[in-house]
Amino acid sequence: MPCTLLHAADIHLGYAQYGLEERQRDYYLAFRHMAEDAIARQVDVVLLAGDLFHKRTVDANTLYQAVVVLELLRDAGITVVAVEGNHERPHYREPLSWLDFLAQRDLLVVLTPQWLEGRLHLLPWDQHERRGAYLDLAPNLRIVGCRYVGTSTPSVVADLATAIPSLPEAETRQTILMLHAGMEGVLDAYGGTLCENDLLPLRGWVQYVALGHIHKPYERLDWVYNPGSLEATSATEAEWTDRGYYIVRVDADRGPHLPPEKIVIPNRPFVRLVCHVEGLSRPSQLWEAVRGIAAAASSGDENDLPPIVELTLRGQLGFARAALETERLQAILQETFVPLVARVRDLTTVEPGEISLAVELSRHELAQHVLRELIAKDTRLNALAEPLTHLALTLQEMTANDPEPSEIVATLDRWQEQHGRPFAQPDETAQQDEA
Repeated sequence: MPCTLLHAADIHLGYAQYGLEERQRDYYLAFRHMAEDAIARQVDVVLLAGDLFHKRTVDANTLYQAVVVLELLRDAGITVVAVEGNHERPHYREPLSWLDFLAQRDLLVVLTPQWLEGRLHLLPWDQHERRGAYLDLAPNLRIVGCRYVGTSTPSVVADLATAIPSLPEAETRQTILMLHAGMEGVLDAYGGTLCENDLLPLRGWVQYVALGHIHKPYERLDWVYNPGSLEATSATEAEWTDRGYYIVRVDADRGPHLPPEKIVIPNRPFVRLVCHVEGLSRPSQLWEAVRGIAAAASSGDENDLPPIVELTLRGQLGFARAALETERLQAILQETFVPLVARVRDLTTVEPGEISLAVELSRHELAQHVLRELIAKDTRLNALAEPLTHLALTLQEMTANDPEPSEIVATLDRWQEQHGRPFAQPDETAQQDEA
């Protein structure tokens, strides 16, 4: 008898984007929509590949939202299997996360290996202890899960490739591996830690890799799938319109039917506008230009939900920045779209060479923007501005997780293999090429 799975990730319950209660509710409604669809499709198992919650500190309303949806699934006879993401990791030295709490309430199963004396161990799910690394389900399905481990992911995956074949009935089970981990080459500034070669040793033992972590949907190697987040957590993410979840049908003998069916869910619309300010010598000219851009973008919009509107200003200003009046621009956006929120990002410069500091950027976006422009000012590094920015932010993320020095060295070595030495002299470069 076949088994039907729903694979989702990065729900981010509790995220009040822009400080708005309406946005917090959007994330809940997306999760509920997914659950109700799972019930309608009569799926057997829901896989949540990390970041059910947006923060490790969960308020009462967010916990209530999670319980309501998970109870719907439980009452429908659907097993929910989850792994812990980076957003919901417990604080240092805290033994339990909110996922563990939900597991104690019998609302889901949380899978992760144990590390005993420095070695990875895969133990079966213990219903009494409410812990384990894998869960066996009828008729012939095995789900193995691992929590977010940051920059240690490649080495942990290598350990999994050794441990999974040693499990009981490994040769006959159809095995699903759940990881909260990114892959290189999807998003430059995201700090993905896995490459395709890291996963290849699993190929003969794992039939489907269910990923989470990166919010952009993508597929790799015909058996590695990342559905993306259910809702956009930034305006940039709104461009990825194929976000949703996968429906995976698994036969006891043949394994998963690949590729899985991708279900795209409705989201609150984002409207992203760009206005280039070159040639505009007066504020009134800018206002008229924005009115025209907004009017063109608003035509034919039939979505019932008020949109989130973001206007980005680019180029060199032809008048004093003090006369920009972003409030006036926001008012134009309000009049045109009647949005949930209207934001203006100022990426303009006043003088050539000035670093443009963005208004209303996230901390990560601001750091990325400033670093890139600073690096690009050095003519020796201009061509490497993007990869050097990515490297700097990746190292920053690594140091926040207290890595081993060898991990940092390995990251630098991999970067140098791909891009060379930024300050290498011509004779050094020639020697590298010869090698």
